[in-house]
Amino acid sequence: MVDIVGVGIDCEYIERFRNVRSRVFNKVEVEHCESRPHPSASYAGVWCVKEAIVKALAPVRSLSVRDVEVLHTAKGRPTARVSRLESPLSDEYSFKVSISHSNDLAVAVAVAMKDADYDGTLLTQVG
Repeated sequence: MVDIVGVGIDCEYIERFRNVRSRVFNKVEVEHCESRPHPSASYAGVWCVKEAIVKALAPVRSLSVRDVEVLHTAKGRPTARVSRLESPLSDEYSFKVSISHSNDLAVAVAVAMKDADYDGTLLTQVG
């Protein structure tokens, strides 16, 4: 059984990411976004995933968007992990994430999950 620890969502205007030069994106994220047909939409989507994960874990952990790494599978599906070096959060939590875009907006939702033996605050249980 998996426990849902939290759910987060974020929405951003793509225009804010037209000329992004931010230290919150790592090398892998930058390479992915720059390889896409519309890099600013990709940056906005990646940012939204980072924010959504921070919000999803807020009931149990305090994080920065810099602690979240957004990856993509070979088929292009987004995945994420917490990459904070001083904490084993990557091993504690798993995430389901989804990104969507319109012409003007990017949105992402994240569900943070932990094994059933977790002893913190839970929203619900999935069996």
